[in-house]
Amino acid sequence: MCNSDGKIDCITGTLIDITDEKKREKEEERVRRLTGKYLLVSLNDQQYGIPIVKIKEIIRMVPVTSIPNSPQYVNGLINLRGNMIPVIDLCSKLNLGSSENGGRDCIVVVEVGCEANIVSVGIVVDSVSEAVNIDGTEIEDTVESIIASDAGCLLGIAKMQERLHILLDMDSLFTKDELACMSV
Repeated sequence: MCNSDGKIDCITGTLIDITDEKKREKEEERVRRLTGKYLLVSLNDQQYGIPIVKIKEIIRMVPVTSIPNSPQYVNGLINLRGNMIPVIDLCSKLNLGSSENGGRDCIVVVEVGCEANIVSVGIVVDSVSEAVNIDGTEIEDTVESIIASDAGCLLGIAKMQERLHILLDMDSLFTKDELACMSV
């Protein structure tokens, strides 16, 4: 507003708090990002979900060639139709201890990585049960007070049919250095 001389005397305006709107938008984005189809796999009688878009194929357990001086979670390599695929013990990688199922059932071949470094990796699981559609509203964010601070490989926890399913973020399962070492 100007005074009689035409100079600014005061400025008026309106402030609108959009915090709630931004929180709602963020939640809608989270639900949209997490909604999708997941393959349920079993490790030590616990169900885990892997986003279907990350899965290339599922194969029966085959002999794995060990690699000397490899990390504890690396079982070795397999030759899959001419491609050398590193095989990872998911139980070991997730610090779940040894498997109760000594003879693991199958290998799920997934594509993991970030940016231009995409690597095919075989992850050893006890069993594969089914592919399910999970709505993002059924997925809780990980509870920081319960889960270790380095649990960045978790998308969240889905509550389905009175059972909890831990959803894995395959791209965060390995560091950039680990992915670089697995590029064969």
